[in-house]
Order: sequence, then structure tokens, then C-alpha cells
Amino acid sequence: MNMKAAFMLGVALFFLAPGAALPAGAASDFPYTVVFYSGRNGNKDIYLQRPGEKEPRRLTDQPGDDLCPAPSPDGKRIAFLSDRGGNMDIFSMKIDGSDVRRLTSTPEDEEHPEFTPDGRRILFVRDFGQRTEIWVMNADGNDPRRLTHGDARDERPFLSSDGTKIIFMSNRDGNYEIYAMAADGGDARRLTNTPEWEIFPTWSPGGGEIAYARKFRGRDGRMQGMIRVMNSDGTNDRAITAIETRDENAMWSPDDRHIVFQSVRDGNFEVYRMDRDGGDPVRLTDDPAWDGWAAFVPSVCPTSEEVAFATFVSDPEQERAVASLVRSLRERGGRWSGSRVYVVTSDLAKLPCASSRREGVEVLPLEMDPAFLGYPLALKAFAAAQVESQIRERAATLIWLDPGVLVLAPPANLVLTAGADVAVRPVTLANTIGLPPGSAPNEYWRPIHAACGLDFRALPALTTIADGVPVQPYYNCEAFSFSPRLGLAVEWARLLAQLLKDADYQETACTTFLRKLFLHQAVLSAVITARVDPGRIRALPLSSGYPFSQHDRLPEGKKAASLDGVSVVIFDRAWQQDPEWLKRVPAGAPLRSWLAIVYGDFLAAGKGK
Repeated sequence: MNMKAAFMLGVALFFLAPGAALPAGAASDFPYTVVFYSGRNGNKDIYLQRPGEKEPRRLTDQPGDDLCPAPSPDGKRIAFLSDRGGNMDIFSMKIDGSDVRRLTSTPEDEEHPEFTPDGRRILFVRDFGQRTEIWVMNADGNDPRRLTHGDARDERPFLSSDGTKIIFMSNRDGNYEIYAMAADGGDARRLTNTPEWEIFPTWSPGGGEIAYARKFRGRDGRMQGMIRVMNSDGTNDRAITAIETRDENAMWSPDDRHIVFQSVRDGNFEVYRMDRDGGDPVRLTDDPAWDGWAAFVPSVCPTSEEVAFATFVSDPEQERAVASLVRSLRERGGRWSGSRVYVVTSDLAKLPCASSRREGVEVLPLEMDPAFLGYPLALKAFAAAQVESQIRERAATLIWLDPGVLVLAPPANLVLTAGADVAVRPVTLANTIGLPPGSAPNEYWRPIHAACGLDFRALPALTTIADGVPVQPYYNCEAFSFSPRLGLAVEWARLLAQLLKDADYQETACTTFLRKLFLHQAVLSAVITARVDPGRIRALPLSSGYPFSQHDRLPEGKKAASLDGVSVVIFDRAWQQDPEWLKRVPAGAPLRSWLAIVYGDFLAAGKGK
């Protein structure tokens, strides 16, 4: 590998200090497969780190250097660079290292291979010395086509999930900046413009955000780098790593929950992972040699067949809202856009949900005692139980989304992976319902706690989202998920029915509208607390159930800077109550345009009804 290519690929070694010890279980506790390359055995080879395995598996082992692994979207193959044939060419192999195939054979070096989201093509860079160009070819190496021309160095191309845009780094205007262009190479537009180098851009799975590295000289003169994230149009640019070290080469997990990157923060280059917002960084590799250029293997994330969605309809307005919800999932759900959706309607004749009926959507008549229909939101528990019973052995995650919720990006945090049985967050407001931690249950909560076998003295404390009130477990159930194999929804419906039939409880405890309105939520909270180990309850970030209607009441530190960073938004009735809703929270132009179209169709569907 020549020095120029090595530099552009980020293969500069730094030995600043002895490496810190790898945290116990850091790699084995991480529920994702990661592929990377390392120089730990002399020359550079490609390795695979699976969950539960302490040592990575070596996939390549021959005298040349094998670099820059790029897994296919189905997780079955890996494209990579190798100089085993003389200069740097692109090869592919199965995920176990077998069936190696050479895809390019040219006098020039090839760099930066990346599969397109459909897995049918590979984007790559061809190096002509002083200039590089972005090319695309079929996944088998046939039909190579040039996409960029000129004297600049255009590098590290990535195609968006919808197949319409390519982001890349280029020095065409001086120093390296991030650009976006059409999939055919036209209409290039610069997204960053700073004195530093902006390098190694990658799309988020939903296409709403871009992660990249900013490279600069630190105060000590050494090269440093930080990982940053911006909206797809270049707005809302912010740092998610900021320590004085060199972080670069960020790659999103297919479920949009994590980012892997390489860093010298502990001495030499190692592979790290962190939450998508930069929190909880953990080192995944520990070797004196260079480890880097890591990527997630998509197949370890739950597929659309393993995830189901459920919602309900009880009036014409909700019928239209659910049509928008289903549309948002199909158009912006990414990996889970094809998941099955169950719509439970209170009246199949009057509310047939015709506009929601499309492939993969099943409309079910509600199975509930009609006497409960007049009780606010009680049908949610029975609808959830009905769907849970139907899919119990067929899906690993059931995601419940109320009417008035939209999916803006892949709902990754709602998809359960190893170590989680429920994904939920505290309520937005205490609303006089939540009890202070350590206090004995009142007449409203006492029968609920008794039925679930809860001891108030042993309950954990939560904090409500908007008003910051400490409360005993009290969860929001407008957007949450759970394993249908646990029977939580069936128990939720059973206990709620018991309380609804208890005339004395209704007369003495459910004395206010709020107590009636949130009884279903209180019962669900108790069921989750009683039946799920606290360590298996995933705390949902606000971006996975953002309370849009309460945006103005949120503390400044919790308000969304842009809807582009939100995967699931709870509009509730904001569409109906506030004609200027689109101005309340910023959004990049593509998302804003999409929201305006969906909102317009929602309004149009209601005319004349």
C-alpha cells in the first residue's frame, strides 16, 4: 500500500501512552457483530468480533494488506481492499472469510468500497495520483461507471437509504469538506465550510443525519479529530465527541442506536462504540497494533419479520392519523419499513381503516367488553393484548404507537435486542397521578400495587420528562415496545378489566377525569415493574418518543434542536389544534417538505367527513 493511499485511509499510527485495560466484558456484552481491520498479526488483516466472544476472529490471512471492510446490507458478504494482487483492488468474501472474489483489476488503486443500501452495487474510489474519482459498479464487479470528474480528490462515498443522494469528502474547494450529490453524480452541493478538514461522512440509517470527523491541529501541535453529526442538509451541526484526542471514521449501527469509531484516546488506535448522541463510549478492541475502520454487520439487528407494530382506531380522526402513521413507517422506517402492522378498530363497519390497508397491514376488530368503550383509552390495553396473543411466537418485539405518532427515522431504540424485554420512558408530566418515591400508595394506586404484588418501599424512582418531578414507576405508553412472549399486554388488559368492573374502586378512586384517563397507563406501569427485571427495561431516549405537543414545556436541555434527530414523534393532537405546528420545532428542508405533504394529505382526507 503506497504512502498516499495509507494517509487518505487514516492509517497513521500514534503511540501516545500505554493502552488502558479493556473494561471487563466490553466486547462480550455488546450485542452487535463488528468487522474491522488490524495490524495485530504483522500485516493488516480483517477481523470479526461477535457478541459473547472475547477474541475477534481473523477472516483474512495472507502476505498482503487487507483493509477497509464494508459489510453488505444483508450481512452475508464483506467488500474490502487488498494489495494481494500488486496494487490496491477491491475484493469480496463471505462473512466467514470464504469465497474470496476479486472485483477490480486496474493499474490504479481502488479505495473506500461501500455497498449501496439495496446491496446490488458498490460505490468506490479510483486513485489516479493527484486526483481521485468516485465510481460505482455492480456487486459482482461488472459495469463500473464513473460518477465524478475533475482534478480534485473526491473520496469516501455513501449512498442514502432512499438511493437518491451520495455524500462524500472532497478538496475541490481547497481543504476537505463534506458534499452531497445526486446518485448519478450531478448537482453536487457543499454541506460544510470551515478552515479544518471535514472527512469520512456516513449516513444515518434513515438518511436524516450525517456523521463525520473534523480533523485539526490541537494546542500541542498534534493532529486531532472529533466526531460530529449534522442534518442531511448541513444544518444543526454539533460535536458528539470533544475530548482532546483523535476520533474519526464513525459508522452507524443499522438500528440507528450506536456509532462505532476509531480513536487514540487510550494510546494507539482502537475501536470504540458509543450511543448515537456520543454517550457511554466503550472500547471494543485492545491490542498494541492499529485497530480501526470498523463497521457493524447488519444481520445481527432484528429484521422486519421479527418486529411488529400495533395501534388502534376509535374515531374517524384517529382513522386518518393511523393512515399517516402507517405511511410514515413504510416511507421512513428504514430496516423496519416492511414490518407487519396491526390496526385494531373499535368498529370495523364504521371505521374500516381503508386508507391504511396495504401490504403487511392487518385490520382487526376489537375484542373487548363494549361496556369499556366509554372509558378513556381503555381499549389500548385490550388492543395490545389482542395483537400480543396473535404474534406471541412469531415476533421478538411488539412496538405500540398511538394514533398521532409518526415515524421520522428507523425506530431503532424501540427494537429490542439482547438484554432488553421492554423499551419505555417515564411520563412527560406527573399530572397528580404519579406518587413520590417512598410514599405509600393512595386509594388509586393501592389496588394496583396489591394486584401486582408491589412493595412501595422497594420501587425505583423515576423523573418525569417535562416537569422534572420524582415519581414511583409511571411510564408513558404512547410509544413503547415489549417482548410479546412475556404476556405483559394480556396481564395489562386482565388487571385493567378487573378495575373497570370494580364499582367501588371506580366510585372512590377514579374520582377525576385525569385518574380515569390515565388508569390504563398506571396499570401498565405496575405490570412492567412487577414482571420485568429492572435491568431488562431499556430507558427510551426522548428522540424515540418525542412529546411534540409538550415541546414548549420541556426544559431547554431536553428540547429537540431539530426533528431530524428524532426517530419517533408524538404529535398527539398538535395537528388539529395548532395550524402553525410546523414552525414550532426546526427541521431540515427534506423532512419539513415530507411533513408538509403528509399533513396536507391528512387534512384532505378529512374534508367532507
